[in-house]
Amino acid sequence: MKFVERPRKQPDFPQFESQSGLMGLLTFFFSIVLWIGLIVIFLFTLYTNAFRNSIQSILFYFGQETYLVPFWVAGLCVFFAFPVTLVVVLLGYILKK
Repeated sequence: MKFVERPRKQPDFPQFESQSGLMGLLTFFFSIVLWIGLIVIFLFTLYTNAFRNSIQSILFYFGQETYLVPFWVAGLCVFFAFPVTLVVVLLGYILKK
């Protein structure tokens, strides 16, 4: 039995040039800001859905009807109430010391 070796062809991968200098630094910082922004948007959406579900379960105790809280209403409540809650908690922690 004779094995025939075929010549190996190098695959044609795209060649990415690394950016150097100021443009590379700006790209690096932009990517960090983009990732932080995406994480913040994800956490805001997650917290808003949890807030909406908790409000719906609280409203269920007042009647047997199903109350639907729109996402934008929960989003506005979280957007305006969360910073106020954070300030109250931080002030309570500072005044406690």
